[in-house]
Amino acid sequence: MRLLQYNNGDLSLTTFFADKIPQKYAILSHTWGAEEVTFEDLQKRTCEEKAGYKKAGYKKIQFCGEQARRDGLQYFWVDTCCIDKSSSAELTEAINSMFRWYRESTKCYVYLSDVSRPAVDSDDLAWEAAFRISRWFTRGWTLQELIAPISVEFFSEEGERLGDKSTLEGHICEIARLPAKALRGSPLSDFSITSRMSWVERRETTREEDQAYSLLGIFDVYMPLIYGEGKEHAFRRLRDEISAQGSSAIVNWGDKERECMQALRGSAPEYEQFKDRNPDRREGTCQWVLQHENFQNWKESSSSRLLWISADPGCGKSVLSKSLVDEDVKNTDTRTTCYFFFKDDNDAQKDIATALSALLHQLFQRKPKLIQHAMSGFAANGDKLPQSFHTLWDILTKTVADPEAGEVFCILDALDECAEAGRYQIINALGIFYQHSSSRKNASQLKMCITSRPYPDIERRFTDLTTIFPTIRLRGEHESDIISQEIDLVIKWRVSQLGSELRLNNSERSNLETELLRMTNRTYLWLTLIFDIIREMNRPTSRKLKAAISNLPSTVDEAYEAILARVKEDDRPQARKLLYIIVGATRPLTLQEMNIALAIEDHHRSYDDLQPDLDDEARFEASVRHLCGLFVTVVDQKVYLIHQTAKEFLLAKDEVAVGKWKHSLIPMESEILMARICILYLSFTEFEGATDHKSALVKYDFLKYAAGSWASHYRKSQYSATEQILQLILGICDTQSLRFNIWFDVYWTMAHQWESNPCFTSPLTVGSYFGHEVIVKLLLEAKADVDSKDDKNGRTPLFWAAENGDEGIVKLLLEAKADVDSKDDNNGRTPLFWAAWNGHEGVVKLLLEAKADVDSKDDNNCTPLSWAAESGHEGIVKLFLEAKADVDSDDIFGHTPLLWAARNGHESIVKLLLEAKADVDSKDDNNCTPLSWAARNGHESIVKLLLEAKADVDSKDDNSRTPLSWAVRNGYEGIVKLLFEAKADIDSKDKNSWTPLLWAARNGYEGIVKLLLEAKADVDSKNDNSQTTPLSWAAENGDEGIVKLLFEDVDSKDDNSQTTPLSWAAESGHGSIVKLLLEAKTDVDSKDDYSQTTPLSWAVENGDEGIVKLLVETEADINSKDDNSRTPLLWAARNGHESIVKLLLEAKADVDSKNDNSRTPLSWAARNGHEGIVKLLLEAKADVDSKDENNWTPLSWAARNGHEGIVKLLLEAKADVDSKDDYSWTPLSWAAGNGHEGIVKLLKSFSTISFSATSPPTT
Repeated sequence: MRLLQYNNGDLSLTTFFADKIPQKYAILSHTWGAEEVTFEDLQKRTCEEKAGYKKAGYKKIQFCGEQARRDGLQYFWVDTCCIDKSSSAELTEAINSMFRWYRESTKCYVYLSDVSRPAVDSDDLAWEAAFRISRWFTRGWTLQELIAPISVEFFSEEGERLGDKSTLEGHICEIARLPAKALRGSPLSDFSITSRMSWVERRETTREEDQAYSLLGIFDVYMPLIYGEGKEHAFRRLRDEISAQGSSAIVNWGDKERECMQALRGSAPEYEQFKDRNPDRREGTCQWVLQHENFQNWKESSSSRLLWISADPGCGKSVLSKSLVDEDVKNTDTRTTCYFFFKDDNDAQKDIATALSALLHQLFQRKPKLIQHAMSGFAANGDKLPQSFHTLWDILTKTVADPEAGEVFCILDALDECAEAGRYQIINALGIFYQHSSSRKNASQLKMCITSRPYPDIERRFTDLTTIFPTIRLRGEHESDIISQEIDLVIKWRVSQLGSELRLNNSERSNLETELLRMTNRTYLWLTLIFDIIREMNRPTSRKLKAAISNLPSTVDEAYEAILARVKEDDRPQARKLLYIIVGATRPLTLQEMNIALAIEDHHRSYDDLQPDLDDEARFEASVRHLCGLFVTVVDQKVYLIHQTAKEFLLAKDEVAVGKWKHSLIPMESEILMARICILYLSFTEFEGATDHKSALVKYDFLKYAAGSWASHYRKSQYSATEQILQLILGICDTQSLRFNIWFDVYWTMAHQWESNPCFTSPLTVGSYFGHEVIVKLLLEAKADVDSKDDKNGRTPLFWAAENGDEGIVKLLLEAKADVDSKDDNNGRTPLFWAAWNGHEGVVKLLLEAKADVDSKDDNNCTPLSWAAESGHEGIVKLFLEAKADVDSDDIFGHTPLLWAARNGHESIVKLLLEAKADVDSKDDNNCTPLSWAARNGHESIVKLLLEAKADVDSKDDNSRTPLSWAVRNGYEGIVKLLFEAKADIDSKDKNSWTPLLWAARNGYEGIVKLLLEAKADVDSKNDNSQTTPLSWAAENGDEGIVKLLFEDVDSKDDNSQTTPLSWAAESGHGSIVKLLLEAKTDVDSKDDYSQTTPLSWAVENGDEGIVKLLVETEADINSKDDNSRTPLLWAARNGHESIVKLLLEAKADVDSKNDNSRTPLSWAARNGHEGIVKLLLEAKADVDSKDENNWTPLSWAARNGHEGIVKLLLEAKADVDSKDDYSWTPLSWAAGNGHEGIVKLLKSFSTISFSATSPPTT
């Protein structure tokens, strides 16, 4: 890859090879004009030769270079002059690499030569109209240039920034007819082959073949370029390449699978950026983790392992996590690495369900077939799947248990910044998973790594796990000496770097280094702040530097105070407002959004009012930095505090400000400010007439944030609202206004991506939905219709308040005589259902006191009790039972509340229902009982409760499986013991005659096999399908311990294939088991019925030399033949197992044995190019001219397939060079016909027959 750069005004071109390409560079996207600067132009040296620099296209190169410089990028790429198009090889490589180059670029600048915007304040409508018809959107190559890069910015012909692919998304999707998900970085495998092909249909290319070639990156395939082949042929080759890639390129997902992936992605569309906000690891750092024995054991383990890394703030935990993902445990062919980085400054970034959604999205993206494990959960939850922790966790555990998943690493960074409830959920789930995983053989390889601060509440939650598995903990707080040494390395490197940057002399560098190394309590964060403070010094003279060094802050808090102390007195109110906005916003604001939020005041009524008070866009980033200095940072056009600890430094405890800057911001004041900003903005007059929320989003930068967050901010601060704000809110909530339609469409699309707008018909519904008690009260006082229904679902305000758990509003609505038993139109559910399902105990109590029907049934005959039992809400179940709810009500699937609770593992609820006399043996429509479900899902304590309640221990479902069958099949040893004690039938058979012992042997549960054998289970039981015995299953799977336990009938055969355990073990490569069986005097030459293959043939075919040696030493028949007369030697020669051939020849195997096609070992070795084996066979006096059924000799095969070395060996062995086959072709004919020139020359010198080369015969 060649990259451009400017050095002192001179443009130069540098070539980089793959591993040396700079990590950061800019890339240009444009449409070609008549006068482009070429690679040849840049090679010219004299002024006269550099006429190319006068070409019109040079303006684009200058623009790209200047914009890259502004963005801090040294290198940039422009296709016109960075590719030598005179070299077809280079052109092919470049076109096949281009998608990757664009994807890996830091910035992509789209230069639109046909769109004019002379200045930032010029008419938007004029450039937007030109933008819509720009030629750029019609070209084939610009498709990948739009999709591949993370950052795509659009510029007018004057170089004025128009926006990026995020802010202009609505326009781009409409113009380019692309799904928004494709622009947002969703994996292209989310889109069908047909969809991706259609994206280029309306685009044009100068050369017709380029329509196909421009899609190479879209499908991640490599293909040579053949200009002149025509468009149809190019597309045919493209389709062939896609097919050849198999499932990695062609994902056979239907619409539902794609919707599932989009839902998972939609909850965390920026998870990659969450990771990339963190700096890269400096070489030599984080060794306290990477070299630690606990880390190495976790990384190298072949089973599921957990690693919890704790360290104090600022010790580089997130840098470490990023390094793990990008370098240390990155994706490989056999490993999938998924990640999520929690952050307290973004609501989407501190939710545990969002984190699981991101992990699953990455996992399915890498292994598309695994999405099957998510489909039942998606069918049940729809677009709400990303909100359901339990369903997502269940999907994850099932997915990683699939052998297709392989080794899965999951990195969860900064768990302490996850919401508290989510922290507890994930730690509890991990505890259950890892305690059970240690008893399961051949299960998942889920390597979970969690980083956090060493907070007491997190430590308490991890106590059970660290007691059982002490090596899961890696304490950074106990590794302070090692971390300090690593920081010393970084200090020395940073001093050297800063010395060069500020041109410090040796004495100044030495003084700075000495002082920094002397400091105690150093962290990476502190170090970053110190260097930034020094770098910000104005003209650092020796005297100033010396003074600064002697007064360096010794802690992070002191450094923060020092940074903010520089804020000028006049700037402090605005700086404080900026900080309030940053800490209060539900997500980081973009520069454009922050510009508006910082400027807006009560007197602004429209954009026209606001415009004069907005900072110039080009200056605003500098203004932000000027206000708060190093305390605030801008990354990817978004405004952040420098670190999580900066927020902790600013926010006051207990709503009381105590310091000049430290703990000076009151959280509630932040909510009040943000609510006011958003409400004022949504009240602008421009929204009174807007009709389309998509175009409004493009035009109004702050609309997306204000629409999505105003209600949340106001809910937290509503009791502080002024009369002016209350009136503005009533206007915003007027459901008959265009203003409401605009902002609510924006909100609903973001919050409920796949659920249609409910079409609220009254402000009372809006207030009830968002939890605005003050507004609800005002509207009720104004006699609003308390039972008004929305148009979509037929839900009343009471529904929404009950679903969201807002007790205050529920109480107000009930006092206003709201219909407590109204049913929605979709599912026939009452407010009581929604409160029960979502666990809102206080609301349930209020509704029951209002005489809500406790046994109302929805369209599936579910009652509120069923929903509460299924969801695990114990307090609500108790309330329903006290209200005399029907304890045995069953839904249309036959599920009772007890069955739901047993199935989902809610022990306390099972206990409550049993005490209420629930039917312990109730059956669903598959005849599964609560005991079956509890045993199947591993809920041991519930099994115990049900058995104590006299549940039928041998109940059978529709597949005739008993609870014992399910417990054994899934490896729950504790439950198996309980069922034994309850006298369960140990030899019960399901409808396919699978016994518990068969399940245990097949799935590798040695402990359970032992229990069953001690209980005298039938050791020779066989299933109906393959008639395989327990011993055969164990031998096939390589379970040595189980084989030893089952040693009774070592020659037992499967009734269908008559395959013995020895054959299974030999075929599957389990040498230790072969040895065990041979010691037990098993029949070494047993043959299966299907192919008459012996254990020796199986071992030879698979190339297992160790097993072959064992069998030969046990005097296995060395010349045994299968149903095609193939001997072990023939298999070894055919498959290229040279050492085995040698072993068999030493054992006097028949060197000229023939199969049914009369091919000898020498024929197969010559045909398949195994030169070493040919040599061995010739030395063993193999017949060099043996002929098969087509009269092809070994020489014919070698000549035909181009194996020149083998031809030479055969000729030296006096092979018949002129032998003819049934087509009268000689070896020379075959070599010539297939274009093997070297062999032709070799054979000509031996042949006595003249020939003319034609095409080989069809064979």
